[in-house]
Amino acid sequence: MRIGQIAAGLAGIALLVFFWWPSMGKIATGQNDFLWFYTGGRLVGSGRLYDPARVGQVETAFVGTPDKTLVYIRPPFHALMFRPLAALPYVLAYRVYLLLLLGALVGFVLLWPGLNRAALALACCWSLPVSAAFANGQDVAFLLVWLALAARWHRRHPLWAGLVLALCAAKFQLFLLVPLWLLAQRRWRMLAGLAAGGGVLALISFLAEGWGWPQRFLAALRSPRIAPGEWIMPNLHGLWLGRAGHPVVEVILALAVAAAVFVAARRSEFTPGLCAALTGSLLISY
Repeated sequence: MRIGQIAAGLAGIALLVFFWWPSMGKIATGQNDFLWFYTGGRLVGSGRLYDPARVGQVETAFVGTPDKTLVYIRPPFHALMFRPLAALPYVLAYRVYLLLLLGALVGFVLLWPGLNRAALALACCWSLPVSAAFANGQDVAFLLVWLALAARWHRRHPLWAGLVLALCAAKFQLFLLVPLWLLAQRRWRMLAGLAAGGGVLALISFLAEGWGWPQRFLAALRSPRIAPGEWIMPNLHGLWLGRAGHPVVEVILALAVAAAVFVAARRSEFTPGLCAALTGSLLISY
């Protein structure tokens, strides 16, 4: 990477730090989504992962005040991944988590095939969504790594590519059309890996939280607390919510998006098809 590119990257980082500076106090102390993940790591295996009262007690114990949602909305296997961090004191765990996020982002830049890595790194330095993920303590950098590994392995190791792609189930609403993309491109071994990986993750979740976790998980997803700003979300649901549009119109549009993704995937190579699936999944997500 040339000196000019390094300077441009540092300028982007400086601009983003300036943008988030008013919230730097909360960011520095981990008063963000990491609190959810830490709480999940503490509660997984107790059978009370989706109990709002217990979630509030744990959050209050570590940051002094609970998150306003009081709901954990990830599958149990995701909470189990945070079990090692949850064994550490909160502030230390948060700092280790930020280092892991940074490592994941670097891993994405190094692993993603077919692009100028310097340009990709520069884009990350100027990316508001990337900075928002760090500022809000979100774990999407890990999802980028899973996507990069799948893109790198899809030719020589399609089964492994599907297995690692299954880890994206941690935030499944952003990947709803990925199976449709694999089906359209007839990537049967990747689809088999995805199904096998999903089965393993489901088994881990049942072992961790018991047979009743799907019902409790769905109840948590129905909580109005988890989406106080649905109308500003960049998806079809946000477009029609609170407007004159009828839910049937939303369903029809979602089916149209799925059909468009299927057609686009049939006529494209791996990466454009994946991009179409991810864009379509975002549109039909809640």
